[in-house]
Amino acid sequence: MKKAILATILLGMFSSLSVSASEEVNLRNTYNASDLKVLSITNGVGSIRVEVADISSIEVEVAVEPTTSYFFFESDISDAELSASTNGGELALEVPVDDSEQNWLVRIPKHLGLSIDLGVGDVDISNINQNVTANVGVGEFSATLDQNSFKSLDAQAGVGGVSLSGFTNSENESHLVGNSAEIRGEGSAKLSVDVGVGGINLKNQSE
Repeated sequence: MKKAILATILLGMFSSLSVSASEEVNLRNTYNASDLKVLSITNGVGSIRVEVADISSIEVEVAVEPTTSYFFFESDISDAELSASTNGGELALEVPVDDSEQNWLVRIPKHLGLSIDLGVGDVDISNINQNVTANVGVGEFSATLDQNSFKSLDAQAGVGGVSLSGFTNSENESHLVGNSAEIRGEGSAKLSVDVGVGGINLKNQSE
């Protein structure tokens, strides 16, 4: 009888701790972009969605969730916070917490370049017409852009495909298990995307 009561108490304690540890943490911040040239985002697992708008600042929202369970315990993300550092004209953002899934929503001004490093997940960029460098380990990269704003667009999927919609002056080459594409334009911006395993989807919004 005593063992049964003790087991019930312990189970209740574990359940209570598990629930409290698994709560989602929502982070928000705004950064002045007037003196910046590049925004760099690093994320281990999750998604990064970027919207380009007629604004002068960087608006960031990150939803952080735990991903790993140890017995009855999920990873503790209660101390998750946005880490920001600047180097020259580059602002680097990340949420350095282990065992978490992070879903980013970012709004940036039209002059700001992007550098994205995502381990596992999806990247979606809307109306981008400035410099972009992106590396995705496993997942999907999608972007809508105006080809006329770009001098070059280079996309490579190690294992997966590259889908192009509405582009001219493009070369798409299939490999054994992967795909690469090169697009040339009359603009000045450059886009370079590398996905290890997954797909790349680029759409020319000027079509």
